[in-house]
Amino acid sequence: TPHLCDAIHTDCPCYVHKGIGACAKYVFDQLMSNSCILRFARDEKYRHYKFVICGHSLGAGTTILLSLMMKYGRHDNLQHFINPNRPFKVFAISPPSCVDRAFALRKQHEIKKFLVCVIYGHDIVPRLSFQALIRTRAAINILLTLLNKTDKGPWWVYRKSVTVKKETILEALPADCIYCNSADSVQQESSADDIEYKAAGMDMDEAEEALLPKSSGHSCFMADVDAEFACVKQMYDEKLSQQSDADNADDTGCEDDDDEDNRKNNELLWKIKYCQVGDVIFITKTDNNGQDETQCQSGSECNECVSSVCRLFFCSIIKNACQCRCCLEPKDTRYKAYRASVDLFCDKILFSSNLMTHHMPHVVLDVLQHLNEESC
Repeated sequence: TPHLCDAIHTDCPCYVHKGIGACAKYVFDQLMSNSCILRFARDEKYRHYKFVICGHSLGAGTTILLSLMMKYGRHDNLQHFINPNRPFKVFAISPPSCVDRAFALRKQHEIKKFLVCVIYGHDIVPRLSFQALIRTRAAINILLTLLNKTDKGPWWVYRKSVTVKKETILEALPADCIYCNSADSVQQESSADDIEYKAAGMDMDEAEEALLPKSSGHSCFMADVDAEFACVKQMYDEKLSQQSDADNADDTGCEDDDDEDNRKNNELLWKIKYCQVGDVIFITKTDNNGQDETQCQSGSECNECVSSVCRLFFCSIIKNACQCRCCLEPKDTRYKAYRASVDLFCDKILFSSNLMTHHMPHVVLDVLQHLNEESC
């Protein structure tokens, strides 16, 4: 649920993820009141020590909001942590989107001076949000309706889910389906997404693989998803209104404060969009020619064989979460790091067999070590 953070004081309101915001506020209060920490921060002997905050996953989200509270907060003890003599830097690894998009864009140039967010590949956590889940469910319902009318059906797609490619669903759809229109057969125009990726200093193929090609088929599919999304929102509003009317069916017929709060929270839930914030570094895997690979596996016979064996003994979730040594990336794997737009991961869930693998801390650490070795 979006929550107006009263610990961040700026010229524009800052809505944050309520749960992560509560975690950050708890840590902030501890820093400002812990006698041992304050004694260290006040000591002239350590006045030139850097103040660095870092975290991964939920810890990364807490790190981001804590850094905003430290930078834009109001407390007498903040001067011991944030001052010209003490460098302030924040590193968020695989962070969830937890800051209001309007605030992130307005304060982008200020925040990127001290906050760095690192996101690798197909990681699902930075892309998760309430609206993203609603849109994903709408897209799945549309595709399942079509797949149920074919000979292959949804089960055929599920069996290929571990090594799925963007063409998998297109192959399963009926040949006359409008969503199957080839990108080559349609003259494409620059879309908002294209501009967004170019602004981030990368091409579409260099950033993420879309679920369907950006063709007339893709446009029709996204239009249907938007229509389904609007229907879900309308149903949600009607259900909340009916519940409120039922609760207020008494002698007075007065509306209490809880109903008003529920209505406001519902409006914010559909209105507020979370996104990344700060200096966003997006890392992708490349092939031997320096081009970004299209999907998770390299497609070689060896890797395909290993994946087949793994599927016999482990479900895809366990495999992706644990990532056994047989499935680790080869030592000669190369990576690219881009400076991306904060909007790149806003309400966009990427379908991949590495949704969880690319979120694992040891995997991201291995990728960062590879990049560090390549830069030396």
